[in-house]
Order: sequence, then structure tokens, then C-alpha cells
Amino acid sequence: MTTAVRVSENLVREARLISAVDNRSVTGQIEHWARVGKSAEDNPELT
Repeated sequence: MTTAVRVSENLVREARLISAVDNRSVTGQIEHWARVGKSAEDNPELT
């Protein structure tokens, strides 16, 4: 299931730059960052 979410132009701009380097789509890059952030919050004991 997909859902439209509003994000800032700055986030999209940064994702566009990084996604080109990492061979991801802009959406894929933002999803990747979300997974990394969720993992960091779920595991605060990790560095």
C-alpha cells in the first residue's frame, strides 16, 4: 500500500543528490533514511 506524504523541498533535494550516488530512487532514499532512523530509535544503546 502506498500513501502520499508531504516532505520539505530541502529533504527531496538532498535525497535526489544522495540517491544518485547510492543508485536508489528518491523515494527509495527517503525510505532508507526512515529505516535507519527507526533502527537508531529502536536501539539507542548502539553507537
